[in-house]
Amino acid sequence: MTALLLGLALGGHWVTYFHSMQVSSIAVGMIALYTYPVMTALIEPFFEDTSLDRTNLISSVLVLVGVVLIVPEVNLNSNLFQGVLWGILSAILFTLRNLTQRYHFSHYSAPKSLAWQVLVIFAFFMPFLNQPMGLFTATENQWDFWLIVALGVGFTALPHSLLAFALNHIKATSVSLISCLLPVYGSMLGAFALGEIPSWSVVLGGILIVSAAVFETLHTRQARH
Repeated sequence: MTALLLGLALGGHWVTYFHSMQVSSIAVGMIALYTYPVMTALIEPFFEDTSLDRTNLISSVLVLVGVVLIVPEVNLNSNLFQGVLWGILSAILFTLRNLTQRYHFSHYSAPKSLAWQVLVIFAFFMPFLNQPMGLFTATENQWDFWLIVALGVGFTALPHSLLAFALNHIKATSVSLISCLLPVYGSMLGAFALGEIPSWSVVLGGILIVSAAVFETLHTRQARH
C-alpha cells in the first residue's frame, strides 16, 4: 500500500510539474515547485511527533509574499497563475512523497524503492499511451523518441534514484536545502537555451521563496543539533 501511494504521489508530481512549465515557463514552474522545502519543514514535525517551530511561520510568510509577487492578480485565465497553481500542487505531492519515503519506506534501497514507484506509475498511466498526444502517437519522429528516453532515464529516473538514496540516509529537510539550487540552475538554463527571460517580479518572488527554503532548512538543522 505504501508503494502504491508513493507511486501515485510521484506520478502526480511529475504530471503537474511538467504541466506547470508548459502553461507558464520553466522559471515559474520551478520556483512554484520550490515552495516544497518550506512545506517539508512545516509537515515533517508531524511525522516525527515533535512540536512545530514558530519560526516556520516566518518562512511561510516569505513564501506567500514570493508567490504573490509572481502572480500579482488572481486570474484563472492567466497562464502565469495556472503555472503557479500547478507548481504548488506538484510541490504538495512531492513533499508528501518525500516524507513518506523517508519515514515509512526507507528500509528499501533507493533503486528498489524507485523501481516500485515507477512500476505503479507505469501501470497507472499505461491506458493513456495510445491516446492523442500519448507516447506512441507523439514519437513518430525517431529523434523525439530518444529525447523522451533521455528525459525519462537520464533526467528523471537517475535523479530520483539519487534523491531516494539521499532520503534513506539524511533528513528530508536537509535534502530540500541541497536541492534549492535547482530553480537557480533551471531558470538560468531556460533563459539561455529557450530565451525564457523571467520578469523582475518573478525573479524577486523566486529569490524570496528560495531564501525562505534555505532559511527554513538551515534553522531546522541547527535546532536539531
